[in-house]
Amino acid sequence: MFPSETATVDGNPIRTGGATFVGMQSPLSLGQQIVSSGCTGLNQILGGGIPVGSVLVFQDKPWIVYSDRFLHVVAAEGLAAGHSVAVAVPPNSRDSQSFVSLIPSAGKSQARNSAEKDKTNLRRHDDNLDANVGGSDEDLRIAWRYKDIPKVNPVLGSSSHDKTTHKYDLGVKLDVSEVADIAQFFSPGGTTNLPDALISWIQEQSTKCGTSRTLRVVLPDIDSPLWGFHGVAQFCQFLFRLKNHVRSTSTIVCLSISHDLHERSDLRSIRRLSDAYLAIEVLGDDVRSHLYPDFQAICRIEKAFTINSLRPPPMTDHEFGLKIKKRRITIERLHLPPELQDSVQRETSNAKKSTGGGLNCQTVRENDLDF
Repeated sequence: MFPSETATVDGNPIRTGGATFVGMQSPLSLGQQIVSSGCTGLNQILGGGIPVGSVLVFQDKPWIVYSDRFLHVVAAEGLAAGHSVAVAVPPNSRDSQSFVSLIPSAGKSQARNSAEKDKTNLRRHDDNLDANVGGSDEDLRIAWRYKDIPKVNPVLGSSSHDKTTHKYDLGVKLDVSEVADIAQFFSPGGTTNLPDALISWIQEQSTKCGTSRTLRVVLPDIDSPLWGFHGVAQFCQFLFRLKNHVRSTSTIVCLSISHDLHERSDLRSIRRLSDAYLAIEVLGDDVRSHLYPDFQAICRIEKAFTINSLRPPPMTDHEFGLKIKKRRITIERLHLPPELQDSVQRETSNAKKSTGGGLNCQTVRENDLDF
């Protein structure tokens, strides 16, 4: 059994539910060690976090940064929790430093979040004073049928009690000293088989961590032709070898693939080999302007983690709204605008009335009064 350690956030020790590593949790409901992804909303839709020894796949379109943003916070949470972080980018495509330099810093983000929190509290205090002075004017602005309905926050993870996840500001970057703690893969050159070299490098990083630290491996654009994969068969073989190695170590792997580089049948094969599969679909201008004006993309769970089970846990929602607001990743439940919901309900009721065809003994007359 691994030696137990105490996790700390901002220098304060916290309980991790019987975790064996720093920054790890062991919920009794799952019976499996999990680590935070760095985003409370993503943790919630994944069932609490990322299980140790699993492979998480993000599907995105080329030149879209949403999957990279998720990979950035995964790496940032690993640095903040004291885990080992390893990053491998496609060779000859972009400098590895360019991807690493965009990873947010937990320490600087904490300082900025504290300053913004103080400003927000001061603003709320001023608003409360104005409301008290105004008397009953506020009551007149709210419709009487909505007055007693409690407010529902659609943001996932906003009321989470997960104290192991840090909050990040995507505009705050790592220091040079923090970048030096990240292991980066460099192409050996020559005629070396890059997929085999990458597997050997990941195994080497796992050996360095041993049984005392968790390793987070981040692989952006792993299906790029620059890696030298000859067809989807070789790529699936690489995923199988990677998953087989991760199962026997305290390692998690998060990678991203491109939707446009594969056929639909190839994506199904990749989905079967992954432990969890999240597809990110960017919304067009026409869809955003009519249905979801507040969201930038849709995050769809096409495969959930099956922890100690042959079937994934039951889920009520599979699609969520994704947006970057105030340099933070926000995941919300999908909901139609109120004016569109009202129009849809009216059209449905009118259609029922028009297809009634008269009264009979089985007809139920609806109330025509609309409050």
